[in-house]
Amino acid sequence: VLLPPTLLFGALFPAGLELYCGRSGSVRVRSGRAYALNTLAGIAGSLAAGFWAIPAFGTDSLLIGLALVFPLVAAASLAVVGIPRRALLLAATAGAVAVTVALPGLDYQPLVRAVALRDPATSGEDPSAWRFEYLREARAGVISVLTRDGERGALQTNGLTESHLNFVNPMAGSPTESLLGLVPYLVHAAPRDAFVVGFGGGNTALALTRTRDLATIRVVELEPAIVEAVRTASQGYVAALLDPRVDLRFNDARNALLIEDARYDVIVSQPSHPWLAGSGTLFTREFFEIVASRLRPGGVFGQWVNLFNMDDVTLAAILKSFYEVFPHGFALRPAGGRDLLVFGSRSPLILDPVRVDSRLSHRELYEHLAQQRVGSVTDLLRDFAFSRKEILSTVQTGPANTDTNLISEVRLARIGGGGGDAASVETLLRSVRGLDVTPHLPREAAPRVLEDLAKGLAQIGRVEDARVIDMRKNELSPEPFQLR
Repeated sequence: VLLPPTLLFGALFPAGLELYCGRSGSVRVRSGRAYALNTLAGIAGSLAAGFWAIPAFGTDSLLIGLALVFPLVAAASLAVVGIPRRALLLAATAGAVAVTVALPGLDYQPLVRAVALRDPATSGEDPSAWRFEYLREARAGVISVLTRDGERGALQTNGLTESHLNFVNPMAGSPTESLLGLVPYLVHAAPRDAFVVGFGGGNTALALTRTRDLATIRVVELEPAIVEAVRTASQGYVAALLDPRVDLRFNDARNALLIEDARYDVIVSQPSHPWLAGSGTLFTREFFEIVASRLRPGGVFGQWVNLFNMDDVTLAAILKSFYEVFPHGFALRPAGGRDLLVFGSRSPLILDPVRVDSRLSHRELYEHLAQQRVGSVTDLLRDFAFSRKEILSTVQTGPANTDTNLISEVRLARIGGGGGDAASVETLLRSVRGLDVTPHLPREAAPRVLEDLAKGLAQIGRVEDARVIDMRKNELSPEPFQLR
């Protein structure tokens, strides 16, 4: 398929150069002009296609337009060498029309369904049974929303799931995305302003609107079609955008944080996947340094990290980069185990039961977290994965994920669609599973919280974890509870 057009494109410029230069005495001058014109036209064509034609009309329209233009350009070129123009024009017109009629046109539906077959978020399901609520080629890729039952949907870019939507109960759209925004809010002593990297399905922004302390919630989304897709699939009702505190802007979030002077108490990042070009730089040490510079004293940062399509080397590199920037932090692994929520700060992160209970007394927040089965500090700590100290002791000697050594993009792109190396990821996470939660609790409240946590873990069958937590409690209080 590629060989004939490759040969033809390779021969195109030399053939044009011979037609233009001929055997005149000004070959050197004409050659220079031809090279300059070819270079400038190549730049102009790339800019026009990428920034104007494709976003405005789509790839399909661009290809049809080129199918019409190319035969006419070829006819004009051949006319230069003496072939009758009328015959050329008729032949070119007939050829252009024939090619245009014969072109089948681009249909993105089978392409999206084909990619979805390899998407871990939709494994075990039949993509042919999905219905498209939205499908459009945009600047960042092909944006789609698919639904299987009319109640839940998947927001996708190029067939890869970015977020989950619940059309009946928006608060139940994605527990992981909700906790990503709410844990920093619950940890912070007095949060006022929040910044969200990426709108996605709106789940994180919606969770933040359920709070009463935040005065502003700024959301920066790169792709306008993402918000349009959510609006269309939800029939115009996007709960997160109904709150007047939400300030939605379309921009590059990393650039916005870099060039603007605003500071925030809470920053959360839910970018696309780290192996994708462009998104990978939202998982690097340099990005984390930008975020840290935009946090107020006591500010908290939450970062989503995928565990699907991941390997231990890449995960270690991302976590090392994160915790080299933030001297305090911990991570949660919500039920299901496909995601990691990493939290960091330049100040100690304390889950104060009194503060959490006070904020959960706000009805809207309580109802929202009830959808995620979270009603106390103990419920949050069930998903505790590791502390900063625990993970750094394991990954300290490995490489970091940086702008100039983008391990996530290089390694994960190579294993894309294969599910990654799940065994190595689990081995890494088990090696740091010391459940060192005590430093993240107020000393006076720690024994009671740890006892409740141990009992809760034992009740759901996690007896070994319960024993570890009981040992943590015994370090503070000599009276262990009895496992049953």
